Amino acid sequence: MRLEKSKAIHAYTDESPASAQISDLFTNMQKIFLNTFMRIVPFGNFYKKDEDVEIIRERVSDITIRPRMLRLLDLVPEKKSLLLAQKALKYRRVDEVMDTFSRIEVAPITISKRHDIKKLDNLYKFM
Repeated sequence: MRLEKSKAIHAYTDESPASAQISDLFTNMQKIFLNTFMRIVPFGNFYKKDEDVEIIRERVSDITIRPRMLRLLDLVPEKKSLLLAQKALKYRRVDEVMDTFSRIEVAPITISKRHDIKKLDNLYKFM
């Protein structure tokens, strides 16, 4: 998310003169970065697809959210983007799906079959 438009800037500051906005944005830059980073990088551990599916089936009991989570897992490699996959899911409450992923500590992005690694720990543990 770029802070180019006034609507985006006003989400982080209530100041009206440009100099006051700049200083306010500068003091809140860590919060702004983390908000943007959390939209781009999902919370949770990264696994191979088959392990993701197994974890979702074990830990998610909600019969409306589980199929949407599994569908999102299929859409991410197809669309090559989490945002595009969320749009292709055509579900209004995508935030519920993403919250469920973070609650079970699984990222909706899977590790490719080509890679030898089987698990990547949550990136937020290192921050």
